[in-house]
Amino acid sequence: MTGDPDLHNVRIVGPGAVPYHFRLVGMKSGLSGADLLSNKDGVAETQLQSGTFMCYAEDLTTGTLTTTKVSVVGGVDTISVEIGETRGRTSVVSNFRPSRVQAYESFRAASTVLSDVDEDFTPVVSPNLAAYATRQYSSGSAPIAARLEKRFSVGLSIDLTPARIGGWRAFQQVQGMRLRKDDNQIVIDFSSLAFRPRERLRLSVSVEGDQVWQVNVPLFETGLAAEIALVKSDFGPELALRMVAPDPNLSLILAGSGGSYPGGLERISGFQPVSRARLGADPWTDLCWALADIRAAGVPRLPGDGPWPWSEFDPISDGYVVWAWMIAASADKSSTSLDQRCLNTLVQARQLGRPYFSATSELASELLQALAFSSNDAAIRANARYEAAIWGRRGKTRIKTGPFYAWERSGKNLQAGKFPPANYKTLVSGQLGIDALMLEASDSGTSTLA
Repeated sequence: MTGDPDLHNVRIVGPGAVPYHFRLVGMKSGLSGADLLSNKDGVAETQLQSGTFMCYAEDLTTGTLTTTKVSVVGGVDTISVEIGETRGRTSVVSNFRPSRVQAYESFRAASTVLSDVDEDFTPVVSPNLAAYATRQYSSGSAPIAARLEKRFSVGLSIDLTPARIGGWRAFQQVQGMRLRKDDNQIVIDFSSLAFRPRERLRLSVSVEGDQVWQVNVPLFETGLAAEIALVKSDFGPELALRMVAPDPNLSLILAGSGGSYPGGLERISGFQPVSRARLGADPWTDLCWALADIRAAGVPRLPGDGPWPWSEFDPISDGYVVWAWMIAASADKSSTSLDQRCLNTLVQARQLGRPYFSATSELASELLQALAFSSNDAAIRANARYEAAIWGRRGKTRIKTGPFYAWERSGKNLQAGKFPPANYKTLVSGQLGIDALMLEASDSGTSTLA
């Protein structure tokens, strides 16, 4: 019990062992709620009055929202509340695959599904697809059963020629990286790489029959992990990927970059950016702060002027997009010269490759659309439309991976579930079954890569 008889200690446990933002709202007038940031394991503590509250639990790694009614009564030292039905490891159920649009178009053509379904809302798993797939493959050369076991590999690459095509090679210096298998999930810990500032890394996941899933790896000072889990779909077993920043403060900043917290992050209890996820820690953390500031209608806090004030790090596109926004926002009124500076900066951003964060892509698209429609110069409007089309084509291959920008690699190559050793360091490989993820013998258990 607390010193105040009207207040009770409440321990809130999220559905999974990842950072959460809990928002508790009293269901009667006079009940004071709470805004809480959990620890890295999804647990937070607060004090509440007796009464009933609605708890909104946001998984900061995916944006998934879980709601639970919480009743607080007296008589116990600490009230423990578990959010959701069961406590355990959580992962995305599945992810929208842009390459699946054609498959669903074929499915709709052969079924009674309406033809005007928006592909942006097409699910990966359809309750009717299994029957269609059985008919489609039952008499063909590729029976549906052949898709129920697939080879997979996870690889890591380094860009040796930033801003130029063809520089991605296998990243061999993986000493200290930790990898473990937890049931049907693989966890790769990148924390040991945080102090190699000049390296631009990319993680790739290949599953037999699917296009390769890729994501850039920010080397946060506070660490980063990739969780790669077996999921089921009517396309057979597949893998789902999510990136987890174990520091709850950084996870909240990443969520803020998506515009979830227009009132600012500092109001949330438990948020302690001074000691963790601090400004100046590394360019990726600084850019997360800048993107969150922009979405909260604030002024980005950066360590210096120019598109890339981090001289000891190789530049990435996210910094140039943020700088383009600052150019546009700093002017009292628009001008042709300002529009051209903004456009040139966005062109440089695109030439540096795909961004690290989803918010960067969205911000670039917004800026280019504004230039395409609002600039007084016809040439700038035309060039902005051209650039917007390039960003738009990139966007068609995006896979929703929380606040991190991820995409499907275009083309038909690399769909055998394994990687060429010159361009990818294979961290782990194995087979996907209907109910099991099986690693190669040398990859089983918990290991430190050498």
